[in-house]
Amino acid sequence: MKRVILILIVVFAFNVNSLLAQRFGVKGGFNLTNLKIENSDYSPKLGFHFGPVAEFHFGNIFGLETGMLLTTKGGKEKFATTENKINLTYLEFPINARAGYDFGDYRVYGLFGPYIGVAIGGKYKTTFDGVTTSTKVDWGSDAGLKRFDAGITIGACTAVKIFEVGFSYSHGLVNISSWHNTKNRVFSVFMAYKFGKNPFKR
Repeated sequence: MKRVILILIVVFAFNVNSLLAQRFGVKGGFNLTNLKIENSDYSPKLGFHFGPVAEFHFGNIFGLETGMLLTTKGGKEKFATTENKINLTYLEFPINARAGYDFGDYRVYGLFGPYIGVAIGGKYKTTFDGVTTSTKVDWGSDAGLKRFDAGITIGACTAVKIFEVGFSYSHGLVNISSWHNTKNRVFSVFMAYKFGKNPFKR
């Protein structure tokens, strides 16, 4: 119940802020995700992210972008004929400060800021000799994972009119495990389509 209330509060806050935003849009792309776990050797796995974004501007250089993204995280490890995967799904809320500069018809941005996330799903998958079994993540118990995640993101993108293409790296700062020090690591490439008032000259 507490998780549902938290999600509703954040969603409401995002919608209120969106009414004040100068531009709106959708953003999506691919994730290369990993888990930093002590005493374990996990490797990256592919994922995705997608959701609405809202953009605010403060002058001709600085701005702020927030969003509500469905994003997948996790990692995998292999032992001879066995492969273990952790697949996690989050509802994530980034707040990125952006600084941009025009180069002809292009505008190049650097971005940096925090994010918070709430896990809404998760599975452990084990493949042994070609046979795969899966179990749901046990959230919040002494032997499971914690739903809350938070960290920082850094990245860059290029905009041409209403389209943006870029990349980012998200560094989790919160231990999401009840039994080992476990933190999310995500490298993303993305595209965004934005509409609404554009305060910058192209």
